[in-house]
Amino acid sequence: MPTLVWQGRHREAESHLLAGHGILAAQAKPSMNWLQKAREDLITVYQALGQPEQAARYRTELAAAAENPSP
Repeated sequence: MPTLVWQGRHREAESHLLAGHGILAAQAKPSMNWLQKAREDLITVYQALGQPEQAARYRTELAAAAENPSP
């Protein structure tokens, strides 16, 4: 939920973003733009919540996706 992220409502945004990311990641051909944005927003949320390990997880996913883009 980017609006929640922009409003600084990080704790509330986390559950929505995790749900959306899970749905996208489970799809056979997810929108890579949406998946990238979900990961970026999760990084923002976890940085704001002081959870660098969680942010690092999504940074790793972003890097892997950038190295191996879908056709």
